[in-house]
Amino acid sequence: MYTEEAKASIMRETVHNCSTCNQEHTVNNLLEFDNLVSRNTLNIKPEFKKNKCVGLYDSKHDSYISLVPYETFKENTQKYIDLALEKKKSFE
Repeated sequence: MYTEEAKASIMRETVHNCSTCNQEHTVNNLLEFDNLVSRNTLNIKPEFKKNKCVGLYDSKHDSYISLVPYETFKENTQKYIDLALEKKKSFE
C-alpha cells in the first residue's frame, strides 16, 4: 500500500511499446529504492507471470507484494487479503 503523497517517491507513469504484443501500454515504473517492498515486487518467476510481455507485470498477480493506493485498499480490504492468500497458495 502507498498513500497518494508517497506515490511520486516510488513510481512514475510512462508509456511502454511492447515488442511481445506490439501494443502500447501506460505503465507505472518503480523507482530505485532499497527496502523490503522493492525486493518483493516484480520478482515472480517468469513461468508464473500472468502478463507474458517482457518487462511488464500485472499489478495484482505478478508480484509477491501488490502496490495499491491506501484508499483503494480501504474500500475493499477483503479483496486484497484474498489476493494475498491466493498468491500464498499458488507457491506452496
